[in-house]
Amino acid sequence: MKEIFVLQRFPGKGSWTYALLPALKSDSNLKVMLSSVIVVIDTIELPPGKLMKIKDGRLFLPVNAGLRKTIGKEAGDEVVIELFIDGQGTDAVSTLMECLADEPNALTNFKALHPDLQKRLIEWISESKSEKVIVERIAKSVTTLSSGGFPFKP
Repeated sequence: MKEIFVLQRFPGKGSWTYALLPALKSDSNLKVMLSSVIVVIDTIELPPGKLMKIKDGRLFLPVNAGLRKTIGKEAGDEVVIELFIDGQGTDAVSTLMECLADEPNALTNFKALHPDLQKRLIEWISESKSEKVIVERIAKSVTTLSSGGFPFKP
């Protein structure tokens, strides 16, 4: 699952900021076990863990102050949230972020992109089954973002 959500906040001092995610369904292709979910929020990968389920089946993802500071977002802001079964699908995102971290201009330009464009870029990189193609797309993305461009026509 990869979608855009709005961060919310419970009223009152010291209250939680969170995102409400839709209920996850298990099917024959994807067995979701909440104890083994990895969350990527605005390209920041969180360690494997559990999401809290609320009464109606939706999932509650708390977003602490440290993470909000890292992603530069507060209640009312949109974030891109992606869920993976532990260990699957996050390699391309992690590699992209490591490469962007080595190129400050590319990282700054990536963070300045609208969340929809960030999402499309990550999907474009991750959709290939070929590791060689993924590496080529990451390299093209970093190079193009460094110069203020975008690696494909959105």
